[in-house]
Amino acid sequence: MTHTVHPYAHRLGIIRDWKSRWFAIDKKSYRENIAVDAAIRGFLKKRLRSMHVADVEIERSAAEVRIIIHTARPGLVIGRSGENATKLRSELTAIVHKASSTHGRTVKVDIIEIRERVGRRMEVAARLERDVIRSGKRARPAIGVDQQRGERVVGD
Repeated sequence: MTHTVHPYAHRLGIIRDWKSRWFAIDKKSYRENIAVDAAIRGFLKKRLRSMHVADVEIERSAAEVRIIIHTARPGLVIGRSGENATKLRSELTAIVHKASSTHGRTVKVDIIEIRERVGRRMEVAARLERDVIRSGKRARPAIGVDQQRGERVVGD
């Protein structure tokens, strides 16, 4: 039997790039980097929930951690005169230092606007999610009777 592999793994290096780009020297720094990545992604998922964020990339060098946020609406993430961006940077710095005490790198946040087609998809998906939450109902299949056979039929 074969093992199933996520399609994203097949596309790495060909049409997609890694979501985190860094190199660890030993096992301890590898564990710290993984923990910091998970903390950053979890925080951003909660904080930027309604801001149409499509992707988050994390790059590390010897002196800095660079977080690249791809969003359909950068104005929501940046805020008026950059207020939200500076607040987000300070919160991310606190999260990085909390997750890893030996982490002495500076945190930089880059916000990149994504193409309109992808942005429209994100808006439609957010609108559908909001509508489903509002309705509070689950979709139920239609139950009917097949006239020729006289049986109950569950349709979609």
